[in-house]
Amino acid sequence: MLPNTTLALIQESPSAPLKTTTISLPPLQKGQVLVKMEYASINPSDLSLLKGTYVGSQNYPLVPGIEGSGTVIASGGGILARLRMGKRVACTSTHGLPGCWAEYMVTQASNCIPLPSQIDFKQGAAVVVNPLTAVAFMELVQQNKAKVVLNNAAGGALGMMVHRLAQMHGITLISIVRSEKQKPKLMEAGALHVLNSADENYHASLKDMFEMLKPQICFDAVGGDETSRYLELGPRGMTLFSYAFLSQPTAEINLRELLQNQKTIRPFYLGHFMSEQSLLTKLKMLNKVKRLLATQLKTHFVGEAHFDTINEALLQYSNQMSEGKWVVRCGV
Repeated sequence: MLPNTTLALIQESPSAPLKTTTISLPPLQKGQVLVKMEYASINPSDLSLLKGTYVGSQNYPLVPGIEGSGTVIASGGGILARLRMGKRVACTSTHGLPGCWAEYMVTQASNCIPLPSQIDFKQGAAVVVNPLTAVAFMELVQQNKAKVVLNNAAGGALGMMVHRLAQMHGITLISIVRSEKQKPKLMEAGALHVLNSADENYHASLKDMFEMLKPQICFDAVGGDETSRYLELGPRGMTLFSYAFLSQPTAEINLRELLQNQKTIRPFYLGHFMSEQSLLTKLKMLNKVKRLLATQLKTHFVGEAHFDTINEALLQYSNQMSEGKWVVRCGV
């Protein structure tokens, strides 16, 4: 018999602590599936959701969790939903419905990606946000025929994936980290151009790096002064993709610099990017993610949270994001 309730983590208002409770599951609609959740990853986007700063308005009480993994145990009907029945999947939540941090989740069948047999549920919980973003970055690099790329906030899980993919594609990568202890991991992985933005000589080193390598694309997760600096130093025709604001949400932009040197700022939001791609490109990207999950796109986990330890885990993760990923074990 299928459950009509689930144990879940809920938040009653932005920035409020999470608590465990039992909620009713929404009835399955055509095109939807019920997933018995195993793990859910904790991403910076989840922290933004919990703070109330994520894209779109949220309904409270809120069940957080943007991506996870589990097994599809029921279908609401429709071709794709029926095809997903019984499959082990990586999955994302559906806006307006409860999220992944629960024992069971209702979501769109199109939000479920079958997992290869060699990928376990824990690794499968981190398939979408970071791996697909890294693959999307390389797609943008190839679309723009760029040979030199800058990526900041490069010491975390996404930064390592971008580094490995850049190596695989023969792209020269400039990686910007925010503390000295983040550099060795990248250097040991073969990174040739790594700068620490906290270094007292950073600005001069960055200027030298831009003059020497002339990056055609910058992937910017920091915002603020860093955005302004890249646009000032960048070569003619450079494109900056802004995808997060880890430092300051606003930047002072010299519009004359953009106009006269044909520089461009573009937003990057994974959901919007994927919706703009052709079906063939989407399938190619998803197949690449699945093929590389055990190698270039493998996620390093440093901690596992349970429902009764989630608040402590969130604090630890937010203070040490560059150390590695955390997952939530769904259930008690």
